[in-house]
Amino acid sequence: MPEPIEPGATEPINPHVRFERKDANVRSIVLFGFVLVGMTVLTHLVVMASLAGITGTPTPAGPAAVPVGQERLRLPKNLKQVPAPRLQINQEHDLAELLRRDADLLNHYGWVDPKTDVVRIPIERAMQLLSDPKSAAAHGLHVRPEGK
Repeated sequence: MPEPIEPGATEPINPHVRFERKDANVRSIVLFGFVLVGMTVLTHLVVMASLAGITGTPTPAGPAAVPVGQERLRLPKNLKQVPAPRLQINQEHDLAELLRRDADLLNHYGWVDPKTDVVRIPIERAMQLLSDPKSAAAHGLHVRPEGK
């Protein structure tokens, strides 16, 4: 049942309904907005100054480096002089060839540098030579005796 209306009142009176007695403080809200904008601008300026100090061009410690390639490379007038790209046609064959070369390097004797008398020996033979502590010590390696 609706509440009775007082004489001269336009709305029903309800003692449980309340409202704010004063408006928001506009001055405080505007001041807060200005402070917020000012802090944002100040933060951006500080960050920009920090980054400018970090990304500044350092002065070289030694003589200045000579610029490489001052002229821009140009294609030849006759494009047939440009070599064709080297494509991998047969992957299985290329892999087998690579594995064969690696196995040849690991399992056969050969010269590394004939001028300085440096040779390559098979990996199995190298492991046999270095497994002996005396032989390893002659080559500057320390080998732990078996069982330790």
